[in-house]
Amino acid sequence: MRETLARILGNTPAFPPLPTPWSAQAVVYVDVGARGGPPSSWLKLTNRIEYICFEPDPAEAESLRRFFDSRQEFKGLVMARALGAHQGLVSLNLTRFRPASSIFQPNHNLLRNFEIHPLLEVDRVVEVPVDTLDAQLQTISSNCDFLKIDVQGYELEVLKGAENALENSRGCELEVSFIEIYQDQPLFEEIDSFMRARGFFLADLERVWWHYANVPDYARLRGSLAYGNALYLRKDIAEPTERDQLLVDTIICIATGLSELAFRCVAHGR
Repeated sequence: MRETLARILGNTPAFPPLPTPWSAQAVVYVDVGARGGPPSSWLKLTNRIEYICFEPDPAEAESLRRFFDSRQEFKGLVMARALGAHQGLVSLNLTRFRPASSIFQPNHNLLRNFEIHPLLEVDRVVEVPVDTLDAQLQTISSNCDFLKIDVQGYELEVLKGAENALENSRGCELEVSFIEIYQDQPLFEEIDSFMRARGFFLADLERVWWHYANVPDYARLRGSLAYGNALYLRKDIAEPTERDQLLVDTIICIATGLSELAFRCVAHGR
């Protein structure tokens, strides 16, 4: 949710272009819940980003297609569907604040305690197709170097349908919740256990606090920890065994702001 706002407002940090051979290295970036479009920090690092995105909101998916059609220098593949652990149809709850839309129902018993509550009221419900990421990547004959999932509480279901993609991925950015924003959603600890069991470690964690409703200004300091963006990397990301893997790992580390890990990647490849 926060990353979507950063993209829309243009606040995503920019990086200088990488020198060759990094600039010529292809990186497959899979974006699940792609509202707002591709992150500019990645696009500035290499001219060979293969951007594959999945967006279940039909209106936003069409907006993304128009975005790519208007740009000759960069193309992306837009798939207008939800992802999960199975194939079929699901109900997508479109909230008044569209980036908060989810397959899960908002947990109003908890949300009414926070100022943001009105924005998470459901505006309408649409039926959308759902498939697994593994099935979709197999259909288009693609792999995945970096996986970003921002689907408002449904992240674990997407991960369950992405076992093959995870096996080949070098990094993942996941939105994680510390409170039950949506009914029955898995919380951070469950997703963290899932990722660690598959050979990833938590490399960074951005946290977001929400303000309580009806709190006077003098008491409004931090609020309550609500959700965040968790960055997971392969345990061996700083020790690649192949040259192409070295280039991909370095790009991932720089794009995610982990310059010391990027240095270790390069040093290991000397």
